[in-house]
Amino acid sequence: MPNQKLSLEILESLYEKLQELSELTAKQIEILIIRIVTMRMP
Repeated sequence: MPNQKLSLEILESLYEKLQELSELTAKQIEILIIRIVTMRMP
C-alpha cells in the first residue's frame, strides 16, 4: 500500500512539546507523530 501525505495544523504549544521530544530522542517530529497515533489506535 502506498504512503499517503497528511497535513496537520496544531497549536504552537503542542508543536513546541513535539520539538522538545524530537530533540531529546533524536527522532523527526513526523516519526514521533506517527508513533503516537499508532499507539493510540484500537
